[in-house]
Amino acid sequence: MFRRAAAIAAIAMMIVGLGSASALAAGPGSIYQLPTPYASNYSFDPGCTNISVMVHGKTSGVDTIFNLAGSHGQAFLDLKTYSFKDKWTNPKNGKYFTVQGNGTFQDVAGALVAKKDVPPILIPPEGLVGPVYRIRSQDTGINVFRDSKGNALYTDRGVIFSENLLDTLGDHAPGGLSLNYQVVKVIGPHPSWDVDLCALAHRLLK
Repeated sequence: MFRRAAAIAAIAMMIVGLGSASALAAGPGSIYQLPTPYASNYSFDPGCTNISVMVHGKTSGVDTIFNLAGSHGQAFLDLKTYSFKDKWTNPKNGKYFTVQGNGTFQDVAGALVAKKDVPPILIPPEGLVGPVYRIRSQDTGINVFRDSKGNALYTDRGVIFSENLLDTLGDHAPGGLSLNYQVVKVIGPHPSWDVDLCALAHRLLK
């Protein structure tokens, strides 16, 4: 456990160190994808033990993608509004609880990182393609957990700031290979982060 914590701390220090070796952060440039509505349904088994649970959900919103200024079409910044609702159900007895939320996710800036400055521990076996960018993002929103009677159990709200070290793979298209993702700051209460959702399912759905 100590070794893992020490390794994570070391990686965090190396990532922070990238700031001095990176190009100055840039913001959004021209639009790559005009505001595009999206909607989808999904379902999955959360893998809880000793209880049968399925999660069914739906999400929708509007997604806009910008070219990162100065990246020559290699890096992109996303601006996405979203709403979602998940329903955790025990199919054997019909008991359920829900998680519902909405917010705005925004990549606010990006900076080029030289390949030589990427910590070796983060480089995949096949190596880097590049160019590599550090993308800074923020997610502002609210999520509410409710039991089947509509009582609020947990409410997460505020802003989550994150950084993603991304190998863009040189294909002039959004996406890429994430080399390291980390949450760097959280504003506002997020009590559900301390909740084991399978333990919650055992408590509410049996």
